[in-house]
Amino acid sequence: MPNNLPAKADSTSDVERILKLIDFISMNETFSLDELTEQTGLKRRTAQRYLQKLIQAGVEIESSTGRGGGFRVKEQGKFPKMMTNEELMALLFATETLRDIHSLPFPFHAEQSIKRLRSELPLSKRMLFDRLSEVTEFSVSKRLLPVPELTNLQQAAIEKRKLRVEYQSANQKTYRTITPIGIYMLDGVWYCPAFCHLRKDERLFRADRLKIVDFLEFDELVHSTLKAWRYAYEQPDSLEPIIASLSKKGIIRAQAIPWMDGKIFGNQLRADYRESRRKNIIEDLLSFGPDIVVHQPATIVQELRTKLKASLAYYE
Repeated sequence: MPNNLPAKADSTSDVERILKLIDFISMNETFSLDELTEQTGLKRRTAQRYLQKLIQAGVEIESSTGRGGGFRVKEQGKFPKMMTNEELMALLFATETLRDIHSLPFPFHAEQSIKRLRSELPLSKRMLFDRLSEVTEFSVSKRLLPVPELTNLQQAAIEKRKLRVEYQSANQKTYRTITPIGIYMLDGVWYCPAFCHLRKDERLFRADRLKIVDFLEFDELVHSTLKAWRYAYEQPDSLEPIIASLSKKGIIRAQAIPWMDGKIFGNQLRADYRESRRKNIIEDLLSFGPDIVVHQPATIVQELRTKLKASLAYYE
């Protein structure tokens, strides 16, 4: 009796097979047929047939015979390296983090990007990502500070362009000419290190307080790179370290402050610091209230006393 039942459908389509092949080739400049079949799960004849199709389509793949023979993809015939599912998931989480940033130096639509990236994952990985998203979160400090000049500052740093700017510091408004070195975000705030032509030195500016008045000529001087500037800026230069005693609550709080991280020994904080960041450090120390007692250096202890007395005067 003839069997009129249709043949069982192959669960792997031609498209999926050739994508497996392309994925393997994109990661391997040279390979043998055995390596190809082992890594992709394709049968030898299927793999050979698809390789031939790729060659006919213009992908420059050379073959050699004999001992040590195999295949080699020429430089101009290489595929762009495909991302693994794990890399896609990491990129998805990174993209979700960008959603929390109010100002970016490039146009970006997080929801659309997340949706597109998520659709690239196979169903099983998509479900895993959704489950991980329910129990895992990466976020940055959320600040709603508008930074209208961010893209222009970035472009000026790329072009080494001088800018005439208006800068509103905590105390006054000044006008100066600067050459931006770059931009970076710290604790949700964008900063712009730049060479200040007024002070003849490299200075750090809050990007949200900068307003560009005019674009000037290109700067022929050689200035620091952003990476080199940040490294130098973050190196401690204090003569004495900060030594302080912390309560149990203070120890937990200190672990969340970057410059204190790794500087806690028992219930003591011992940390070198950079003098140019003294103002921020004082603000951090004051935020601990009674959960910290600073012992040295004497200059910082005195400054804390002065500020605390000034604050107390409002409540007397």
